[in-house]
Amino acid sequence: MKQYILKSPFPDWHFDPATPRQLKLLKFFGEDITKPLTKGVCSGIIGRLFSDSAKKHLWAAYVFSTGDEFDTSIDLQPHDLSVLASVIIPEDWHPKRASGVTSHSRKALDHLISDLLKDGSPFDDPLPSVTIENTSFCFSGKFKFGTRQECLNAVISRGGAATKNVTSSTNVLVIGNDVNPNWSHGTYGNKIADAMILRMHHTTPHIIPEVYWSSLFS
Repeated sequence: MKQYILKSPFPDWHFDPATPRQLKLLKFFGEDITKPLTKGVCSGIIGRLFSDSAKKHLWAAYVFSTGDEFDTSIDLQPHDLSVLASVIIPEDWHPKRASGVTSHSRKALDHLISDLLKDGSPFDDPLPSVTIENTSFCFSGKFKFGTRQECLNAVISRGGAATKNVTSSTNVLVIGNDVNPNWSHGTYGNKIADAMILRMHHTTPHIIPEVYWSSLFS
């Protein structure tokens, strides 16, 4: 019997090697970086690490205290975790990489983490179990399925809901097939970054590729 191999719903660059910044952060938290790691896998690990507020503080305190987050080396500066845990970060501190970005929507810590998350892939890996009915979707990018309105109509007609912007009530953000490794610089980059920050705090919205979303209709 002929066997069929399903194409991955993720874009090829989801499987690119992890970046030095990703590896440095994992090393900081004692994760094993000796095995091959991809951008997508690292993004998932980092998101889970930063769902812990204590870990977010440790990383921010490390960056604040050493300034070592912006080079391409995975080597860490000398530090003491017990000291970092007690570091008080000034309210007006803005990480260098977040300079020029207004702070009305996120605190400096979220800017820092959002910037680092942009090194990787925004998609949930592994992909979550998703249903259309009673699920709130938001869409970003261009879609093979059809226009943005046609995507919205598709979920509404099947008992789902749709929002134009990512909010705390959004369950799933669907990213169109045009997403590329430089997604954070695209016109939809801010929407994806907002979703990544919300997911870090609340575990949702899930972020999935169009290929996976459209398979829900088959």
